Amino acid sequence: MRRCAALIVFLGVLGSSFSEAGIYAKKLGTGTVDWSNRVVEAIGIGTPPRSVQNQAQARALAAQQARTRAARQMLRTLKMVPVDCSHLVNDIAVNDASQFRQLKNMVYHAAEKETFFLSGNRVKKVLTVGIRGDLADILLPGNIREIKDIRGEAAEQKEKLTQSEKKKSFTGLVLDCRGLKVAPALVPRVLDEEGKEIYGPAIVTRRFALRKGVAGYDSEIEKALHDPRIGSNPLRVKAVRVSGANSCDIVISNADAHRILEAPENLDFLRRASVIIVLD
Repeated sequence: MRRCAALIVFLGVLGSSFSEAGIYAKKLGTGTVDWSNRVVEAIGIGTPPRSVQNQAQARALAAQQARTRAARQMLRTLKMVPVDCSHLVNDIAVNDASQFRQLKNMVYHAAEKETFFLSGNRVKKVLTVGIRGDLADILLPGNIREIKDIRGEAAEQKEKLTQSEKKKSFTGLVLDCRGLKVAPALVPRVLDEEGKEIYGPAIVTRRFALRKGVAGYDSEIEKALHDPRIGSNPLRVKAVRVSGANSCDIVISNADAHRILEAPENLDFLRRASVIIVLD
C-alpha cells in the first residue's frame, strides 16, 4: 500500500513539473523535453534477476538496470530533438563520431532526479540533463559565434539617443506564435516575409546561447511578457507563418521586422538572446 502511495505521489510530482503555468514541454519518444527550462527527462525501470541472494542485492541490480535503461531512453529522446529547421541531434550521431561520444558520455552521467522502489524489488529511476553549458556546446552549431564588447556597443548607441528615444527602446522580443503549429528547436530563426534572417545563429552571441538558449519557450503570453529574460520593455510581435522542414523557423511581417531593425540598440538584446517564443 505504501509503495502504491509513493508511486502515486511520484507520478503527481512528475506531472506537475511539466504542467506548471507557462511551462512548454513535449514528449519525444519515451522521454520529455521541457523547452522552457531546457531540460530532458527519461525514465527507466529495472527488474532484478531471479537468482539473487537477498532484497538488497535484488534492488541494487534492479537500480543499475533502471539507470542504464533511463540513459538509453534519454539518448533516444535527445536524438529526436530538432537543432534547427533542417537538422536533428541525430545528425551529430551520424556525422561526427567524436561529438557523439561526448554526448553519450554526458547522458550516461546524467543526474538522478528520483528513485522509487516498486513491487517485486523493481526500481524506477528518473534521469535529467540540462541543455546548457558543455552539452549545449556540443549540440549548438559552430556558426553561432562569440561576439565581443556587446555592452560597449550598446552603451555607445544609447549615449546618442534622446530621452524620448531611450524610453522607446526595447529590452527584448516576445514572439506570439500561437495557432501556427511552430515546433520548438535549439536554434530557431526569425525571418521577414522575404526570408531575410532577423534573428538566429548569425546574430546571437554564443556564450548567451550556451547559458540560456538561443530563445526561451513559453505557453502563456502574459508570463512571457513578464519574464526577466526579456527585460522591462519587450517588443511583442505576432508571427504570420511558420517555415522550414522542421517547422521551427518563424516568419514575421516586414513591418515588424523593420521595427526590430530600425533601432541599432535592439541588436544588443538580440545578441543577448533576450527572445521568448510563445507556443500552444
